[in-house]
Amino acid sequence: MIYVGEVLRLHKLWLTDNQKGKKADLTGADLVSAELTTVNLRYAVLRNAKMSASIFNYSDLSHSDLHGADLGAASLIGVDLTGANLTGANLSFATLTDANLSNANLRHANLGGVEMFNVNLSGADLRGTNLRACDMGGGNLDGADLRGADLGDSDMTRCHIPNHSGAILSDDDPRIANLKKNT
Repeated sequence: MIYVGEVLRLHKLWLTDNQKGKKADLTGADLVSAELTTVNLRYAVLRNAKMSASIFNYSDLSHSDLHGADLGAASLIGVDLTGANLTGANLSFATLTDANLSNANLRHANLGGVEMFNVNLSGADLRGTNLRACDMGGGNLDGADLRGADLGDSDMTRCHIPNHSGAILSDDDPRIANLKKNT
């Protein structure tokens, strides 16, 4: 049995002195409906963790490994996921308002129906990601790789994608038509 409080305590020590603490490894952990607001899990391993309907508001998950994690319907308001590995993760119907996912790897992740107002996805790898029916108003996609991403029915109003941003889009992909007309 995993005692999350003890894992968090040891991880906090590890972040300040890796000789005294232990890097958090919550691989496959059941954290469904957990309330972990403002926790520091920077560099933690949460591969295939079950975290649906959990609350991680204003937490630091930067550079964490969340490969294959289930964060469906989770509340991730103001969360820092800078440089995180979210390959194949499920974030469907999560709330990512004011979140930072800059330089995150979201390849083949499911973000269908996600609410992410003012989200920072600059430099993110979104190749093959499901972004159907997302509300991304005011988001920053500067330098994001959107090749093969499914953007159908997404609201990209006021998204920041300058023509010279380096965002990678495919001109012949009909799924990005809404994105182009709203920038």
